[in-house]
Amino acid sequence: MTGIGLVGTGYWGKNHARNWREMLDEGIIDNLVFCDLDEGRVKELAGNDIRWTTDYREILNDPSIDAVDIVTPSNTHYPLGLQAISAGKDVFVEKPLTMSSEEAEKLVEAAEENKRILMVGHLFRYHPGIAKVKEMI
Repeated sequence: MTGIGLVGTGYWGKNHARNWREMLDEGIIDNLVFCDLDEGRVKELAGNDIRWTTDYREILNDPSIDAVDIVTPSNTHYPLGLQAISAGKDVFVEKPLTMSSEEAEKLVEAAEENKRILMVGHLFRYHPGIAKVKEMI
């Protein structure tokens, strides 16, 4: 079983939510929880079939959640990522990874020490349009 906790359902988070929902529907993941401080937004996005919360700590303390997708304001990426890694979760962070190279290095070290996967999103890096632009340049 694979459980995913999405923290942040705002502008970018709703796109992540759509992708995770598709993966749940396709059976690629087995468990999905949405989290946002805005109860109205997270409740609406979750609908009747996705579990939701307004407290990210519920996700961190949930043994059925294997990985956390952090799509929150940039200044929260480091502390939330560090807490998730410390809670034994793999972590995907929307860009930027952190607000400084020092924080990024600490987050990478924490992931290595805890044997956790740490990934950062780079939208469009492998998009065919970007490949075409590189080819044209």
